[in-house]
Amino acid sequence: MKQMIILLNLFILFACNQKQAIKQSKNVSTDLIKYAQNFKIIQQKGFVELQIVNPENGSVERDFALVQRNSNVEIPKNLEQIEVPLKSIITLSGTNIGMIEKIKESAKIKGVSNSKYIYNQTVLKGIKSKKVLEFDDFSVLNPERVLLTKSKILFHTGFEGNTTANEEKLSKLGILCIPNYDWKENHPLGKAEWIKVFGYLFGKEKVAEAYFERVEKNYLQLSKTAKKFKKKPTVFSGMVYGDTWYMPAGESFGAKLLADAGANYVAKNEKGTGSMYYSFEQVFKQNQNTDFWVNVEVPTKKEMLKSNEKYQYFKAFQSNNLFSYAHQMNYFWENSAVEPDRVLSDLIQIFHRGEVKSESLHFYRKLTE
Repeated sequence: MKQMIILLNLFILFACNQKQAIKQSKNVSTDLIKYAQNFKIIQQKGFVELQIVNPENGSVERDFALVQRNSNVEIPKNLEQIEVPLKSIITLSGTNIGMIEKIKESAKIKGVSNSKYIYNQTVLKGIKSKKVLEFDDFSVLNPERVLLTKSKILFHTGFEGNTTANEEKLSKLGILCIPNYDWKENHPLGKAEWIKVFGYLFGKEKVAEAYFERVEKNYLQLSKTAKKFKKKPTVFSGMVYGDTWYMPAGESFGAKLLADAGANYVAKNEKGTGSMYYSFEQVFKQNQNTDFWVNVEVPTKKEMLKSNEKYQYFKAFQSNNLFSYAHQMNYFWENSAVEPDRVLSDLIQIFHRGEVKSESLHFYRKLTE
């Protein structure tokens, strides 16, 4: 009998634990991100958690609780609170402007880096009317000028290295700084998925999700088509600046785009998710006979030779397989991150003309003389 009572108590305890586990499972957080590695959006009970992940070590660099305005939700003490939807924002990254435009909130941008790098017409009009302020690099930002925008959130590029001092200074003024690491993503869809951050910040999460799903569907269908091509032309990227030639590292979203377009990227085996640095001589040795040359940052061959006469010795230059977005540089930098399907479509057209139905290029153009 004693053994039966013990077993019965154990059963009751187990059943209670099971009920407790089931109850807890309903409150377990859910990560809502598919491709991006450098941020997480987690649905918590009563609020949304936004984590910014440091791409160098994978640790959570900043941890925010996105709380509906005027709500009375308790959040963990380790999270920084952001009231949403935002009324305004400062962004020092052009790719953010493109993403905010896609969810129809660009009128709420109150600060940007420099007007000469802006394409968005709403923002340019705001700058002209002094409703949008221009700022220098984040490392030399003027806190008093930031206060003039009345914005509580500032996005910066994350290029600047250690920004702790500036972030702490602005935090004391009630302004939270969020680093944008979309440029360190290793998949074009991961880069585009940053639109979800702005969706949640502006209360447009469903709009952002629907947009991303369309882009994802288009991108995956295009990459599936490109896999069927047997011929994979060789390609390299960029130009030399001073003594340095920058090209996407082999694990970057840029390298992934070229691979998904059915091309053989010469630096595909280089480790890293950012840029690789080469001398002119290294690039020439590797690519004198490479088929295609993309991301040339001038619109004409004449301008290429003006900057460096040695460009004429590349096979891609001689065969005029040169493609650039320089004719609409600002448009490209604002929109290509959030439209990777259009970038991929352009690249497929470039590398496999004659094998696919001919379409006009959206971002790229062949260099003129």
